[in-house]
Amino acid sequence: MISDPVDALDVFDDPSAVLARNGATHPLIQHYVRTRDGRAYKMSDLLTREQLHRTQTYEKIFSKLGLEHQIAFTLPSQPTVVIGLEAVRALGLTRRQAEVLRLLALGRSTEQVAGTLGI
Repeated sequence: MISDPVDALDVFDDPSAVLARNGATHPLIQHYVRTRDGRAYKMSDLLTREQLHRTQTYEKIFSKLGLEHQIAFTLPSQPTVVIGLEAVRALGLTRRQAEVLRLLALGRSTEQVAGTLGI
């Protein structure tokens, strides 16, 4: 298990190439491309742990980093592009915190975020 996210880069010779080869099989990326739904989702919203462990994403990326949990959301973009942000459990983001972060990333003011989330 890698405790420092910076150390994660040392696991792969070329992190960009690994993501380029395996990104299209990532369950969250597949979900966002298919649905264009930018809300925050946890990996466990889409797959059981057993299903995750059978994916190419887990085999080629997550298992090497010791990752079991991930949450992500997307930003508005052209129909053929998905711009996503993700966090692993080590960062300690709750679903609510990720939703606040997503709304702020969309340029919403703190007042708009509060109104949207009913705070």
